[in-house]
Amino acid sequence: MKSKNKKWGYRVLFLTMAVIFALVVLPRFLLNRDYDEEMTESGIPVQSMEVETGILKETVRYTGSVEPDKSVTLSAQMSALVKNIYYREGEVVEQGNTIITLNNERLTASYRSLEQNKARLEENSAYMDREITGFEKDHQLVKKLEAAKNLKEYLFNELEKLETLYEYGAVSQTEYEKLAHEAKTAELQYQELEATADATLQQLIHERTMSHYQAQEIQAKMDEMKLQIDDATMEAPFKGQIRKIFYEEGDLAAMGQPVAIIDDVSKFLLRVAVSEADLVRINEETTVSVKLTGTNEEIRAEMNRILPDVHPISKVGEVEISLFPDSENKIFIGAGAQASIHLSQTSDGDIVIPSSAIRRMTDYQAVYVIQDQQVEERKISTGMSVDGLTQILEGLEPGEMIATKNISKLYDGANVTIFRGVDES
Repeated sequence: MKSKNKKWGYRVLFLTMAVIFALVVLPRFLLNRDYDEEMTESGIPVQSMEVETGILKETVRYTGSVEPDKSVTLSAQMSALVKNIYYREGEVVEQGNTIITLNNERLTASYRSLEQNKARLEENSAYMDREITGFEKDHQLVKKLEAAKNLKEYLFNELEKLETLYEYGAVSQTEYEKLAHEAKTAELQYQELEATADATLQQLIHERTMSHYQAQEIQAKMDEMKLQIDDATMEAPFKGQIRKIFYEEGDLAAMGQPVAIIDDVSKFLLRVAVSEADLVRINEETTVSVKLTGTNEEIRAEMNRILPDVHPISKVGEVEISLFPDSENKIFIGAGAQASIHLSQTSDGDIVIPSSAIRRMTDYQAVYVIQDQQVEERKISTGMSVDGLTQILEGLEPGEMIATKNISKLYDGANVTIFRGVDES
């Protein structure tokens, strides 16, 4: 019974397959045979195009974030209250514009006090100069010293005369010894006055020197304080945009801490990570185009710098691209952007055709040139291929017509008819 049912199942399956063949496969076979016969008589239908010149660009695309080409952080050089803030975040400032001022009243008062002290020291130093210059002529000690010198010399001259008289017994020993004592006393007084005069002169010189040094020290403090006073007025070092202000008026700004950040908005940088394989083909002459994320507007861009290091594991390097926005481009720091880096491109005037129009044989490549409803199979030499287009180095001339569809059915000398329809290739 089971064997009988099994045979019956085989018969049903065979009949089903026969019906499918009769209804589906056979009609398609007959239609294709008729189509091939018709195609042979009227020509193989093809779609054609005129050969033209164009430019191909081999492009790689990477994304990155926008950074300012130049940025500066203004920091407080002293701890002081924020007195005035003249600009808000996002506003554009010119070089030299005052951004923020800190309260420097205490410093200014100290500076003026030092100025007064310095003036007194300079006055004292000038007085010492006059005293030293006129010391030998006008000082009382010098006059006393001159008188003591004259007295000493007079007494020693008299003593010398009296000594001759004393030797001949003309004067007594008492008179001689009395004059000798007076001469010796006069000599001692002269020596004491000479030492006092010299000490007085040296003291004047010392005081002048000290006044000079003290004035120099005060000047150094004043110079340092002047810098701090100047630093209390924070100015823009270049034309730029205020990115961030860290304080409000009345806040205490801590010494060494950032107060404001200014970005140069005349030029931006786009830093992108690039694979090692592409990096070796990039140089500073490589052309590049940039679009901000979410926009179709292209920003003028140039390759700025290829960073010299590649990550040893990821094999990724970095390039910097300079961006030059015009008045219509609004660029934000940190915004995303896509860079199209053109690694290579064909010359203007090179022939470019669709890659689908090329038939690739085992040992050569060919296109089918259409002339008088017939095709010529012509060998070609190709260059770079990008986005479905191929550069033709040899084998074609501008203005020639070539087949672009159904090329798999073509052969040298085949008749063709031009159509527009389904791709049969």
